[in-house]
Amino acid sequence: MNKPSISQISVFVFLVALASGSRFINIAPNFQAVAAIALFAGWYFSRGAVAVAAPLAAMLLTDAFIGGYDWKLMAARRRRGS
Repeated sequence: MNKPSISQISVFVFLVALASGSRFINIAPNFQAVAAIALFAGWYFSRGAVAVAAPLAAMLLTDAFIGGYDWKLMAARRRRGS
């Protein structure tokens, strides 16, 4: 198993920091920056688990400050015609 290099670790930390910082800016919803980070991580990292971990780590980290979602709200279904 290959050990990650210093450059790979620093790119991972930079991507997580960049995506985390962009989620706090209210210019647009966070979808664009996190999706771009996910695409770049998928291209850059050879291991798929690391590529998936970059955007997930950014989202988990910022959800601790922004606040997560209430499971009842996410499970509720919107009525049609409302």
